[in-house]
Amino acid sequence: MSDPEPAEQAESAPGAWLGYVLFLPHASGTKSEGVRPYLISCSGECPRLYCPGDNPFVNESIRALHRCYCEVQGQFDETKNLIHVSNITEEDDPLQSPSE
Repeated sequence: MSDPEPAEQAESAPGAWLGYVLFLPHASGTKSEGVRPYLISCSGECPRLYCPGDNPFVNESIRALHRCYCEVQGQFDETKNLIHVSNITEEDDPLQSPSE
């Protein structure tokens, strides 16, 4: 009989992702209802974002990046479809025409 896998194995190695940060409705009809930040990528993936230390109902570290194209670095938790953000930076939007 083997031991069950520890929860830590659900997290992948640190990585980096590109996409748009959008605050979208989350957990409608529950006590946790509100808006949460998501990373919407061109590949169609949309994991939720969380900066450790932030209030998850406010997300003060990410709020200013709403509707911005960003690079997010962190640890991906597959079970929760959540990126624990270690660094987030705004990047040039590939869908915007270059300013002249």
